[in-house]
Amino acid sequence: MTERDADFARNLIAHLDRGADAIGPGTVHRLAEARAAALAALGAEAAGQAARAGRPAFGHHRGWVVATRWAAVALLVIGTGVGWQQWRRAQVVEQAHEYADLDTQILSSDLPIDALLDRGFQNWLNTSYEH
Repeated sequence: MTERDADFARNLIAHLDRGADAIGPGTVHRLAEARAAALAALGAEAAGQAARAGRPAFGHHRGWVVATRWAAVALLVIGTGVGWQQWRRAQVVEQAHEYADLDTQILSSDLPIDALLDRGFQNWLNTSYEH
């Protein structure tokens, strides 16, 4: 389909849509009944072909592509969220192991209990551990 054909199709569709908006509900109902009667007269196989012929060939394919893109975006967002959560959890577990190692080293040292309870020693531990 050339660009000229596509422009013509867009203009035709817009014109038909404007015309369809002006049709009253009674006329729409009568047209739907007439279409149903015509399709019933054609038979089941011909009705399916006639229904398919009335739809644009690209409409179904385009919907599938859009749905696939949204699914890919959703999977990317979910994957990013799960990855971030796992990374964050690994950071927390690593920090807990570091604290456990520090506690083990302090408790297994030869320091007297009074030194561990001294406020200055606790401040020194906080500043030395942060660096």
